[in-house]
Amino acid sequence: MKAFLLVLTLSIQSACLPRPLDVEEEKEAFPRTRLTWNRTVMEEVPGGVDRYRVVLGDRIELLGSRVEPKHVEPGDSVTVTTYYRLLPDPACASVKEATDRCPDGVATAKSEIAESWKFFIHVDAVNRSHRLHGDHCPCEGLYPTNYWQAGEVIVDRITLQTRGHPKDEYIVWGGLYIGDRRMPITGGDSARRGKENRANMARMTLGQ
Repeated sequence: MKAFLLVLTLSIQSACLPRPLDVEEEKEAFPRTRLTWNRTVMEEVPGGVDRYRVVLGDRIELLGSRVEPKHVEPGDSVTVTTYYRLLPDPACASVKEATDRCPDGVATAKSEIAESWKFFIHVDAVNRSHRLHGDHCPCEGLYPTNYWQAGEVIVDRITLQTRGHPKDEYIVWGGLYIGDRRMPITGGDSARRGKENRANMARMTLGQ
């Protein structure tokens, strides 16, 4: 039993670990087809989304979010959907195709980001000190950030349970992290740029 729990723990911990970008065979074999049919990757942000812009680390652009439902009854679940896009590497600005290798001394640099980041979601009560946590691997673990390609709209969804949490108005915050390190917010709408490198994604009510 202990051995099973150890294997399970290691499997969960390794779900978002960086994958070796220098292994071209692995990247070529990555199953991208499923990302389209399960709507993890889209060509554009769909209607009904609260649109805004937050740039993280000069590489990832948060395009908007949707909270369903916005008015939650106690004990019901709430789903937070966020939309991202990988920006071309500034070092590769002169390259016509964002996935090409960069010329002139940075031949090993690519459009992809080198690390696999996790997402955090903080749903903070407005009138009291209380938080719902939603740390998770991007796209249910299907699409690590170091495999994202520039120009795609990447969709992430997480469902949170509200049972046992107090009635209040809540603000939904989010961002990216690895361990104790958060990806810095480097641009975008000032009203959406919170302290501690958290993006203000949405508001919701619980039992109001």
